[in-house]
Amino acid sequence: ATAPVLSVSYAEEPKPNEVDGHRYYQGTASITLTVEEHNFNEDDVNFVITAVNAAGTDISASAAPTYSAWTHDGDKHSVTLTFASDANYTLDATYSDLALRPYNDLETQAFTVDTVDPALSVEYKNTTVKKEVDGRYYYDAVQTAVITVIEQNFSEDGIEYIVSGKNSAG
Repeated sequence: ATAPVLSVSYAEEPKPNEVDGHRYYQGTASITLTVEEHNFNEDDVNFVITAVNAAGTDISASAAPTYSAWTHDGDKHSVTLTFASDANYTLDATYSDLALRPYNDLETQAFTVDTVDPALSVEYKNTTVKKEVDGRYYYDAVQTAVITVIEQNFSEDGIEYIVSGKNSAG
């Protein structure tokens, strides 16, 4: 007699962006849990799922995944969980077979669903235009640009600055 074996697999599409081993999905994330067990009872599978927003507030109730029907192929039994709400998730599962042999060593899965595009704005601090020629503005003092990014999963490493300009000689 052997203890049940649990494993997880991620859908091939959409492909996540992986940063430091953490998966970020631009759309839904689908994860399949497979239990290998001869005397299987799907009601004995216990899912532990957390979902928090970017501020760290628990939103598990409103960000719950959808579950497919269980499929059975001999001693392999699978269910797919689909996560569609924007959140930082963790997923864990435990299971005990009918002989009460537990399996609870599944590595906790951590991933993020982020469906909202980042927003970017630029504000110029020096608003005193000295001259305008063909839609170009000329200033006689330093111009400071303030760039604001609104993004729940912001990382400075993802920002590339490209600054170009011409002097009065062209």
